[in-house]
Amino acid sequence: MKKKITAVLAVILLAVCLTGCDTDFSSYAAVGLVTNNTGSRATLNFISLSGTMTFKLKCDRGRQARLVYTGSLETGKATVTYKCGGETHDLFALNAGEQTGSSLPLTDLPDSTLRVLVTTDEKCGNGSFEFNIVYD
Repeated sequence: MKKKITAVLAVILLAVCLTGCDTDFSSYAAVGLVTNNTGSRATLNFISLSGTMTFKLKCDRGRQARLVYTGSLETGKATVTYKCGGETHDLFALNAGEQTGSSLPLTDLPDSTLRVLVTTDEKCGNGSFEFNIVYD
């Protein structure tokens, strides 16, 4: 009887721990991968990437800010989305040979953490991405 109670408590504890975990995680296969994610800036450079790379950017909720971003991709297709407060929004998509650069105003953020997800639809080659929160 004591073993059954202990097992049930262990299962309940495990379930509580797992549901409290972050759901945005990186899962990828890469060659020549270089990343940097510090505070309000993140960079990603690779020779080959397949999967999802997640970055967490910190921002001050009470300040006017913009997410400044650049991206380039030689082969493949990648989609970049961002999450804040549980909502997911498209940022941009790149096909082979394309590049982009722009900014997105960040107003009334429900959370101080902005998650940026770079997801490849297929194996991508020679890519470079940069994300930076800039305060006005």
